[in-house]
Amino acid sequence: MKSAAGIDKLNNNLLKNIGPNGINYLLKIINKSFKENTILPEWKIAKITMIPKKPNDSHNIDNYRPISLTCSIIKVIEKLVKFRLEKFLEENKIINKFQSGFRRGKSTIDNLFYFKQKCLEYFAQKMLVCGVIFDIEKAFDKVWHNGLFWKMDKIDKRKSQKKLQTG
Repeated sequence: MKSAAGIDKLNNNLLKNIGPNGINYLLKIINKSFKENTILPEWKIAKITMIPKKPNDSHNIDNYRPISLTCSIIKVIEKLVKFRLEKFLEENKIINKFQSGFRRGKSTIDNLFYFKQKCLEYFAQKMLVCGVIFDIEKAFDKVWHNGLFWKMDKIDKRKSQKKLQTG
């Protein structure tokens, strides 16, 4: 992890070098946080800095993106949650195989390459080709988080019932 220290003033090099005992202690704290479904209030505080996307257009507010400097431990927790969520989505085959954005080892370029290949294939067969491509800007900002958690819980319960039925 290469990122700036948050309000706790701890940089990631400190966490990388805490040794086995420190790692075990940190994991106990993080696992307790997961088990109790709580986050320490201090971990929720962030220093937000606005960074211009395009340096020449600083007058347009849409050309800024927020950077949140959070404490180092919450960055570790975010990585663990991301890893567990990716694993859950892959194991339960929830993500469409053609989705490339935000997936490990994949890129949105993969979709463009696939589309190009299909176009060339159909052109060679003198077939018509039509494509619809759209990008949902700020899609994650509009996710209904409680609904997402409800759906994930429902999927997990179905998976558990299936395991019970198959033995």
